[in-house]
Amino acid sequence: MKKQVKHITFILLFLLVIPSAYCQRANLNHYNNILVMERPGWDYNDLIVDDVSNYFKSIGFKLITEEEFEKIQKEDPLKSLQILVLTYNYFIRYGSPSTLTIELISMSNDSFHFEGNGMSFTGRGDMKLAMKSIFRQIDKLNYHFEPIPFTKKALPSLEVCSWSEDSIRMYYDTHNLSPIEGIYKNYSTDVGLLSLYIIKDKQKYNGIVLTAKNWIFEKGDALLEFEFISEGVYDIVWRDSEDPNDNVSGIATYSDRILTINTVNNKVEELKLIKTYPNKGERQNLSSVSEEGLTLSATGSGIMIADGIIATNYHVIENAIKTEVILNVNGIQTAFDSRILCVDKINDLALLSIKDKQYHGYNTPPFKILPNAMDVGTSVFTMGFPLSNFLGEEMKVTDGIISSKSGYNGNIVTYQITAPIQPGNSGGALFDKKGNLVGITNAGVPGAENVSYAIKSSYLLNLIDSAPINIDVQIGQDSTEQELSILVKKLSPFVVYIKVY
Repeated sequence: MKKQVKHITFILLFLLVIPSAYCQRANLNHYNNILVMERPGWDYNDLIVDDVSNYFKSIGFKLITEEEFEKIQKEDPLKSLQILVLTYNYFIRYGSPSTLTIELISMSNDSFHFEGNGMSFTGRGDMKLAMKSIFRQIDKLNYHFEPIPFTKKALPSLEVCSWSEDSIRMYYDTHNLSPIEGIYKNYSTDVGLLSLYIIKDKQKYNGIVLTAKNWIFEKGDALLEFEFISEGVYDIVWRDSEDPNDNVSGIATYSDRILTINTVNNKVEELKLIKTYPNKGERQNLSSVSEEGLTLSATGSGIMIADGIIATNYHVIENAIKTEVILNVNGIQTAFDSRILCVDKINDLALLSIKDKQYHGYNTPPFKILPNAMDVGTSVFTMGFPLSNFLGEEMKVTDGIISSKSGYNGNIVTYQITAPIQPGNSGGALFDKKGNLVGITNAGVPGAENVSYAIKSSYLLNLIDSAPINIDVQIGQDSTEQELSILVKKLSPFVVYIKVY
């Protein structure tokens, strides 16, 4: 079912073969709406958001709110392709130039990166200088809006088919989703490797091909249509884009991150797909209540990287009203209130800070955070609290090796590891056999043996550098391998059980 080359695809491919400076200018000109995303809890937010908003308004962009963004998504998908979402990051360095980075991300395949430096010996002064540097870079692009002549005919039947995986993830991160929505992958080679994403369109759901190998479909094909019947059960149509009369009807069931598709007339074999994103599907069914009357919605793992500072996954604490961390204090499991210090949604990382009058400090963590990537074949082990509602609130250790330097679909942020990861393990520590922290576990694949993922420690160091407070961690590596039992005993007091309300 090979489709004709779509107009938008031709334009994007054309832009790839012209000089990069002109490429960025041409692409930037195709956008006229901008959503500035503030980073909650960060210093200088008011300064950056105000100055950035005023600047882009002055050069011709229209500022939109998150509510307007969501409305455009629902009512005018074509117009959503002309929106840029602006995010920022900054690194304050006292005594040397501070750095501000601005990312512009579109709903199609474009992203723009700008970086500026400034040094004035004051934080606000640094940010002012860095922003002026970035604005000068954008001024040189001579922005003026030149819309791509999108037409309904130029796009697939569902306009979001042109989205990149980053755009899909950003959509999922900014919307309330139905249980079935997400990115799925088929691990069976019998019918060809396939990944797709499911997204709601009015009253139905569409399954769009994301990647396909040895498959008759291409990326962007609207492969499946789902219609809700009852909880976990959907009526489906398996589309044939060349001959609508050859569509296949069937039933799909969704449970525990597994999507099973069965066809009525057996023209397509049973297909099982595993949800790989969003990871918040890992949250367990829990029922305990906090002192404030809040219901426990999730549990996870974390690792204390400095006194009172815990690293975990963003998806563990996403939408949290309250977070609580449980530490081993003189052999007693003790709960302390904590707050979210900063997050990296894109790389699924978060830092928590203990804020509790009963907390009186902790020992210095006895490990270093590795700044470099590990080699394939390196022995590693995980420490965390998987399936606590079944296995109890005791730390578990699993070991394995690094099987790939990239994760799902070639994602360079993560390692693929053979150590099993279950719900509740998310946010736990990945150590090598020398006791160095080499990653943060973030995903396992149900039904697929020896396939789990962990975020590389270098991305954790980036988040630590960008935190709103100074965090003193040990960076480097110990070179002497130790017995696993000795390492576990030494490191286990710093592995944290997290409750989210």
